[in-house]
Amino acid sequence: MSVKQDIKGIHIARTLGAQDHAELWDSIHVSKDLKDSLLCQALLNFTLRPKVSRTVIPLHGVILLVGKPGSGKTSLARGLASKAAGLLPAKKLAYLEVEPHSLTSSAMGKTQRAVTELFGQTIAEYAQAGPTFVLLSVARDHACAFEVAA
Repeated sequence: MSVKQDIKGIHIARTLGAQDHAELWDSIHVSKDLKDSLLCQALLNFTLRPKVSRTVIPLHGVILLVGKPGSGKTSLARGLASKAAGLLPAKKLAYLEVEPHSLTSSAMGKTQRAVTELFGQTIAEYAQAGPTFVLLSVARDHACAFEVAA
């Protein structure tokens, strides 16, 4: 597992192994059907999406988890990334955790430029290199402040 530092907007950037967050996957108590569905969707995103035109199947590669703070969304997402990494052994899975608070600014347009650079350049470069799992965790009050700042 390699960790990269000092990328604006990125809290953690590393190559993820199958065991890095495996205990989190097991510790979150949701139905087996939900976990199977999440894992199947993640694997579909990493395996089929690069091979099929979006005009044929509009896969966006996004999984959105919504719930109350402290309900385990972030742990479930980290565990999902680890589980997917273990099932894609021929590919190295890049794992990024976005720190949205580092992107906000009171200066007009600065937040928009930072977000555009993060998604349009930084994350895109990782995705060009191979499968990339991006975790963006935003608390509701911070999401509102982030939206207003943008």
